[in-house]
Amino acid sequence: MAAYYPLFDDEMKEGPIGPPGIGFKLTDNGNYDMERKKLKNVDEPVDISDVATKSYVDSNKIELKSDIVKLQKRSLIHSEHGDFDARNKINGNVKDPINNLNVVNKQYLENNALTLSLKNTIPIEKFYNVNNIPLKNLPNPQDKNDAVHKQYVDKKTKINDKKPDNMLTKDHDGLYVPNETFLATQEYIMHTYPASFEIVF
Repeated sequence: MAAYYPLFDDEMKEGPIGPPGIGFKLTDNGNYDMERKKLKNVDEPVDISDVATKSYVDSNKIELKSDIVKLQKRSLIHSEHGDFDARNKINGNVKDPINNLNVVNKQYLENNALTLSLKNTIPIEKFYNVNNIPLKNLPNPQDKNDAVHKQYVDKKTKINDKKPDNMLTKDHDGLYVPNETFLATQEYIMHTYPASFEIVF
């Protein structure tokens, strides 16, 4: 039997009241209130604004955890003491420092500080190589093994180079060199008076 649809208002009559609806409850601000009920049989989300299912969230959670583990292996991680732990990895491409608390790279350190060098000998010789850069502002030595500055050496080894009988004299660079006049005089005495010649260096 075909369905009949009324065409005129006077043919429309009020029918019996149907069963209670199962629609969502609206809050005062127009949002849906599920009243702690579950929303079942939801399809997997496609658009960014779609509702996500538990399976979708769980799968992304697993992938996210895996990504975090990978990131931890490639990044500085806080140790149990709150410090950054490089896990024995090299930090590369470090820029030259600008501020006092910046990290320095190997090149900057070697160019601006005395670094310990090793000589492949037996036993291995350790030394500091200043790379022909003068060391300035050294204090006066206190111990016999302390480094000394030029002024200290000059004062302790000062020679009156005006006297011809000195063994050493200063050259044009201010360095002490053998006195040619002294050597010539000693050679003359040695050949002229060999029995009385004695020189102590």
